[in-house]
This record gives sequence, C-alpha cells and structure tokens, in this order.
Amino acid sequence: MIDLRLRTETLAARTAQHPGDLVATRGGVVVGFISTDGWGGPAVEATGAVLPAARRSGVGRALLVALQEQCRAQAAGRLLVLADRGSRAARPLLSGAGATLAHAEHVMQLDASAVAAVAPRAVTARQATPAELPLVAALIAADWGAGEEFALETIRGNTGATYYLVLHGETPIGTLNVQIVNGRAYIYGFSIAAEHRRRGFGRQALMTVIDHERAHGALFLEVDEMNAHAYVLYCSVGFRTIRTFDYWDLPLNTR
Repeated sequence: MIDLRLRTETLAARTAQHPGDLVATRGGVVVGFISTDGWGGPAVEATGAVLPAARRSGVGRALLVALQEQCRAQAAGRLLVLADRGSRAARPLLSGAGATLAHAEHVMQLDASAVAAVAPRAVTARQATPAELPLVAALIAADWGAGEEFALETIRGNTGATYYLVLHGETPIGTLNVQIVNGRAYIYGFSIAAEHRRRGFGRQALMTVIDHERAHGALFLEVDEMNAHAYVLYCSVGFRTIRTFDYWDLPLNTR
C-alpha cells in the first residue's frame, strides 16, 4: 500500500485561506488531488494521488501544472513534491513534468525485538519544562545554524510536541522531540552538540527516550537517505526502514 504522507491533524485544521489543496473531478466525482504545506517557508511541499482508473489520462499532469501556477502566483521560492518510492506511477509522472530528485527520507519503525540494552549510561534524557524551552531553542539553533528566536518560535508553534533535554551530568548537550502523527509517535529534531558527538551519547540518549515512549505504542522516526551516520545509529538501537519517500524538485520557472 502506498503512503501519501498526509497529516490528518493538519488537514483537519485547514482554513479557507489555505492556498493549496487542489482537486480534479470528472462527472462530479473527485479522481485526484494535491495537498500542500509550507507556504511562506523556504519550500512548498506537496503530495497527492490519482485514482487508478483515471491514470494515464492527463489528470496527474494537470494537477501539477495547476500547482505550479499557484506557486508562481503566491511567489513561492521552491516546490518539492513528495512521493512514496513504492509508487510505480510517481517517478514517470514527475520526471516527465521536468522534476528532478532532490533527496529522500527513510521512515523507520522501532523493532521491539531488536532493542539492545545500553548500560551503564553516561547521559540521561528527560522532558523539558516550559522554563527550559529557551535552552532547547539554543541547542536547536546551534544545530540548525539559525537564530535562537526563530527556533523558540518554532518550538512554541509546535504545540503537539514533547521536547526532551539530553543531559551529561547536569550539562544539557542535546535535544529531541516526540510528536503524534496520525496516531503514531515520531521522534524528530534529534541533535547532540558538536563537541559531545562520537562518544556514544546519542545512542544512550535514544535508548532513554525509547524506554519512556515505547510503552505508549509503536515508535517511528525519519532520516535523510544520505545521512549514513544517523542511519547506522538508528539501526543500532532497533529501528528498521519500513518506507522511503522521494522529494522531487519541480521547477517553477517554466510554463
């Protein structure tokens, strides 16, 4: 089964002012759609589908053209279209529309039977208090190379996330957050301060968070396909790849 990577929580919060979300109809029946996110940011991200019976009839291409026009009208800087690598229809459609593969991300799920014990642990991880969020923002800003105010605004806007501090003794050395997406718990934003890397602290921190979170059900995360170090780390604590999403860069300067 193909995953469209749609967040039901985000769709439920849509307003009439949202500039994206296109549908194609035939005889009053919806046969295809594109959903978008990221307007106002560095890149608009889009995903969608066409009913099997309506494929190879121009519906998908028409939706992409309409999306390109919409992005130009909204002065979007970049358009990335997400596609499940398991889709046989996505690659020819997107490459035929002039898109190029920008990068890819693996979705990984924790295999409880493969979780290895890590003892003793030199670091701990615990939920950050509201008063500690500026400290979390400073750690994120250092990792992103961004401003602390921007990082703090991002944290405060991410109301459904639980932020963790990674501590070496009493010293904060990293952070991550856990979000519920379509009823699943995902780990996001995992980072360890540069001066504390390559010492096994990341693995120990992940194991501590796994201990906290896996009691609530399955646990997932996402990692860039080219980030071999992180991928090996996640595999070492029991995560396994279940799906890969390709990000296609669709040009906006052609008509």
